Amino acid sequence: MFANGTVIKCTCRGYLSHRTCKHLAAVQQYLQHTEGGIEEEETGETAPSAPSSIAKWVKHIHGKEFIQYAGLLAIAHEHGLTELAAEFISVTPELALAAAHAFFADGRKFWDAGDATPMNVHQQVRAHFPRVALTVCFR
Repeated sequence: MFANGTVIKCTCRGYLSHRTCKHLAAVQQYLQHTEGGIEEEETGETAPSAPSSIAKWVKHIHGKEFIQYAGLLAIAHEHGLTELAAEFISVTPELALAAAHAFFADGRKFWDAGDATPMNVHQQVRAHFPRVALTVCFR
């Protein structure tokens, strides 16, 4: 929870199982750097102060708050992102495989892969399951 009471959540597996993840850690680090520090919450956990710089990228979906991709991308650019790409490796009626990479000006390089099938995605996006494989790359 942020100082103003805003709760930011993530949909990745790490957050869902541990209530923390690399995505939220990146946002917290960014806010600490740009907003001037962190505060201690009543729970003893640390949280970023005044998320005004990312507030425009927070979207409410079914009563929950999520950081939009554009916000994470803006933060990545501020941290030196020079290249970001995702591509399909293979798409069949039963399986979609995708890969992504991110390169930063300081030499850091990150790669990830994602997969999706019509059976492991929500029924509302089942017809578009290959796109889910691409989004899994950026979890």
